[in-house]
Amino acid sequence: AYNLDMIRARMPDAPVDSLDMLFEREIIRRFADCGVTFLDSAEDVLQLALNYLHLDPNTTRPEDYREAERLLLAVRPYIRTFDSTEYMNGLANGEFCISMSWSADYATSRARARAAGVDVHLAFTVPREGANISFDALLIPADAPHPIAAHKFLNFMLQPQVIAAVTNDIHYANDNRAANAYVRPEILNDPAIYPSAAIQARLYQSAEVGPALERLRTRTWTRVKTGL
Repeated sequence: AYNLDMIRARMPDAPVDSLDMLFEREIIRRFADCGVTFLDSAEDVLQLALNYLHLDPNTTRPEDYREAERLLLAVRPYIRTFDSTEYMNGLANGEFCISMSWSADYATSRARARAAGVDVHLAFTVPREGANISFDALLIPADAPHPIAAHKFLNFMLQPQVIAAVTNDIHYANDNRAANAYVRPEILNDPAIYPSAAIQARLYQSAEVGPALERLRTRTWTRVKTGL
């Protein structure tokens, strides 16, 4: 997510559709003064770095993570903070100019700015190199004490008008096509929230990882955050 006015003031031809904005040292350093934030998520950031390096985002090879670590440490001096929640307010009030962001959080930042009467021009792009796509799901545990009630709740949530109201409130897309008629047009037509088929084609999903890879990610992430 970007504050376009701040970006254009520092680099009129900034490649805002590319991960170069985050991982190319000579580019990201131009925006250190206006605030660059990365998600505080080992999985999301490391996968994005691996993808940028043309490596498998779900790789299990330690040497690939060393490559990602070197990439991130090179730009670490220009990252103001690692955060997965408060950056939404920072974008809305003009505190940050670039935030690695989930699409719905960008939409929330924009809505907060409008509600507060803040004149800030925010935009969101899915990088041309690709990015992660994730899904939230409603599940019923196998040992749920009230399975009938749980199924009734799921049926309720699947009603088009109900799930559309959820989308309108939290700015996350839903997969119920019948709900599209009830989703606000500015949300339904926003490619940051409802990506086109062309955008979806360059997205990747996270795979399940075992304890060994989780430890590797955690240790790598700790070194990146501390800059050591």
